[in-house]
Amino acid sequence: MAAAPALASHPDSEALTCADRSVSATAVRTTQDVQAFVQCAREFLEEVGEDKAYDAFHNDTRWKSGPIYIFITELIPDGTQARSLVHAGRPERETTDPAMLGDRIDTFGTDIIAEGVRIIRTNGGGFSYYGFENYETGLVSPKVSYILPVSWRGIPAMLGAGIYLRDLPGTCRSEEVNAMELEADPSDERLQEFVRCAAMELESKGYFATIT
Repeated sequence: MAAAPALASHPDSEALTCADRSVSATAVRTTQDVQAFVQCAREFLEEVGEDKAYDAFHNDTRWKSGPIYIFITELIPDGTQARSLVHAGRPERETTDPAMLGDRIDTFGTDIIAEGVRIIRTNGGGFSYYGFENYETGLVSPKVSYILPVSWRGIPAMLGAGIYLRDLPGTCRSEEVNAMELEADPSDERLQEFVRCAAMELESKGYFATIT
């Protein structure tokens, strides 16, 4: 059997493939991680089929951890008619009723479904930026998701996952980015997030801050 292809988006792509379980929801921190995660989720779906993938996407911590989860949405031009086929973050959104996707227009006026269709049709997949509720905090926050086309039970669809960006101007909420959170998760990404938010806080008070 041929070896699984390396993940070009990952900095350690020469050694890492989807067979390596380090590609998991618990390890997703950056946009590169999200891209690798979604690539592996699609490969997993193609390997095991819809039934096993559905169960794993909802119950296996490799595919679901806190705000990191898999979603699969029907891929049709009219976003008002698109159905949520898989939504591991909120399974109650999975329905044959398109009305359940009532939050497809985000706070910035972006039609999330239509934008996803455009990205799939234009580039065959890619990153989508929008505002969406973080189910862990209950707050609407900027989110970047990576999406790829799939077939789900014969239905053209887009599979994706995303991370919430907490260190943009106007989004550095103290309840999300603070010293206690950094102590609990002292990763490079969380440290950079903390420093960027601290710099923006200083600048908002009229001071000049640089990040080196």
